[in-house]
Amino acid sequence: MTERVCKTCGQPLKGRSHPDHRRLFSLISSAFDQWPHNNVFQPVNAEHLRSWLICKAGPDFRRVTTFDLGGLDSETRMLVLSVMKDEHTHGGMQGDILYKVQPISMRFDKMPQKTFSTLRQEIEDVLKTELGVEPDELLRHKEMA
Repeated sequence: MTERVCKTCGQPLKGRSHPDHRRLFSLISSAFDQWPHNNVFQPVNAEHLRSWLICKAGPDFRRVTTFDLGGLDSETRMLVLSVMKDEHTHGGMQGDILYKVQPISMRFDKMPQKTFSTLRQEIEDVLKTELGVEPDELLRHKEMA
């Protein structure tokens, strides 16, 4: 197997950390279990929450596609909106513009550990803001359950 190297500097790329990856997924699962019912965003499952958190983590972690729906009748607009929605797609309308927001892939072969660490920290910051609880406290609640 060929060692992966940085395209810019040629240094070996550090492999992804399985414990770090599992910790993040456990954190997201715990956050889903404790998600407040009065929050504007209501995830349908932990996977839906994960995709939303990645999108909220910042512009480096999401893809935004815009569509100009000007000229379409309201029924067609509603159809377009309903087709766009799934657990990995977020966004909405602003005027005639539809924003489709999707998270980037976290797959081991797509995201190096350094980028994953940054993403994890951003997700933890989003969770602290949304829930008012430190990530370690969320994990303790999960362990106690």
